[in-house]
Amino acid sequence: MRGSRGTRKTWDERAERYDRWYETFEGAVEHHVDWELLKGYLPQDRGAKILDAAGGTGRITLPLAKMGYSVTLCDISPRMLEAARQKLFREGVLDKVEVLKCDVRKGKDYDEIS
Repeated sequence: MRGSRGTRKTWDERAERYDRWYETFEGAVEHHVDWELLKGYLPQDRGAKILDAAGGTGRITLPLAKMGYSVTLCDISPRMLEAARQKLFREGVLDKVEVLKCDVRKGKDYDEIS
């Protein structure tokens, strides 16, 4: 399958098990490396707005929101976004995150995507 529908379907099918990968040793290492790389690019101003494009279940969004950043999480998969909403709600930071269904491959400004 090609295009947005095929991509959406693929990630919708993976949504339920996606976060489990990061509970494995390999996934934990990947997450650690991602964070080490990302930390150097974070703005000093904790009030800054950050876009997590193709952010899936909010693996990066959650810690950013906990750090005080205002985050826009956008992803093509409704199921990934629902998993993210549940996780953000459980952790008490859903109010710091705007969750949008969008296809980042379209190249639009994320404020325009609904």
